[in-house]
Amino acid sequence: MRRRFVVVVALVITGLVAAPAALADKPEISREEFTPPDGLLTDCGDFEIWGHEDWDLTTKTFFKQGELDRVHFHLDIDGFVYNMEEPDKSLDSMAHYSFVTYAEELFEVWTQHGLFYRIYLPQGGHVLIDAGHFVVQLVDGLPVILWQAGPHPFEFVEGDFDAVCEALA
Repeated sequence: MRRRFVVVVALVITGLVAAPAALADKPEISREEFTPPDGLLTDCGDFEIWGHEDWDLTTKTFFKQGELDRVHFHLDIDGFVYNMEEPDKSLDSMAHYSFVTYAEELFEVWTQHGLFYRIYLPQGGHVLIDAGHFVVQLVDGLPVILWQAGPHPFEFVEGDFDAVCEALA
């Protein structure tokens, strides 16, 4: 989860630095698709669970009277998690959420809302879901949650993965 946050923030900052200054109030829209390296999700004791994700990031930069007003990001992720010892044991995962930051607090405060992470069971339903709303402030380079709503078993960077470990054992 922390890796996803850091990668998204790095992409966002890179995109804004590279974006040309706009003179009109028409938003700039960009889209990027990529696959980050597989990463460790959790250690289940006898085995590790790793995740694979394909990302589709859409960035809309809005201007008022030629000045930066706000930036909206929408991230769609399709992927799967797998038992590193037995990779044929896997579960589908996905996420789709948005976050917004305003010019006066650019990347210091932002809101996030949507489905942050979902791991599906093969017979239907899900084994883990993280969805809802966050208001986040960056403090000393780390995200601090100011307010949240919805089920968040991750507590932003830590999680309870017992059910996922059991499903992939």
